[in-house]
Amino acid sequence: MGKHRKRVQEFRPEMTEQLEKALNHPLRATILARLNDSPASASQVAKETGESRNTVNYHFSVLENLGCIELVEEQAVRGTFAKIYRGITKVLLDYEDWEKLSLRTRLGISLKAFGQAFEFAQRALATGTFEKRLDRVIANHRFRLHDEGWARAVEILRRASSELEELNEEYAGNLDLPETYWFSFAILGYESPPPGETKTPP
Repeated sequence: MGKHRKRVQEFRPEMTEQLEKALNHPLRATILARLNDSPASASQVAKETGESRNTVNYHFSVLENLGCIELVEEQAVRGTFAKIYRGITKVLLDYEDWEKLSLRTRLGISLKAFGQAFEFAQRALATGTFEKRLDRVIANHRFRLHDEGWARAVEILRRASSELEELNEEYAGNLDLPETYWFSFAILGYESPPPGETKTPP
């Protein structure tokens, strides 16, 4: 089966009913995030998550029916065919959309995203690619903002994420480049406790 590409959809600022259904189960949110990162089969995702193959197959089917993932290839594996899917829904939610999700689902999505960012950075450090290029970027900041400043900061981060996704789409369609590199980025913007505060809220 030949590969084909569909432009990745971004649901901003309004979340569709289909995306809301997809994200309202933590495993589906995990699967969608995984397939947005790179194509994979249900068997691969089951091994990575530790979930049963039947459970993962079910959630793949739900995501496909909701229009969040698509079949891109069938690979011959030991006398059968493994179906490879990719995510076609990039999740970049506004406050009103995020508010629709349960706390359990929001925590699951946040933990998955943070864990994936840490895993990518850890792997790059371990293999030496993190320090291979002198023009790599690393920055950590914490400063005080009021509501207007917070809104501006969020918009800056969202704009940066969107522009990088557009760059990814541009290069993903050009497979004839002489030499390419895997570029990883993570954008986190969140409220921090005041400096020195270590208490866990009740």
